[in-house]
Amino acid sequence: MEVWSFVVENSVTCLCASAVDNLATFYFNNVTGGVGLGSKPVSAMASHMADCSNLFLEILKTLFDLVLFEDSANQWSLSRPMLSIILVDEQV
Repeated sequence: MEVWSFVVENSVTCLCASAVDNLATFYFNNVTGGVGLGSKPVSAMASHMADCSNLFLEILKTLFDLVLFEDSANQWSLSRPMLSIILVDEQV
């Protein structure tokens, strides 16, 4: 049972990291770059991120904790969204 939970946990964290990477990439390409500011999804994302300004920062902290302090087999997939988040807000 222990091995099964480890496999599920790794696949779930990989999928979550991929989702965060996609969101941060979408935000960077469309909101930060100013490409799609007129579209409804982009303006919704921009207003949501304005309301939750620390969201990417908190996710980045969690990712760093996982990569640095956890014994994980999927460090590469956890590190992928880190670059996207850092590009979104370089001050982070």
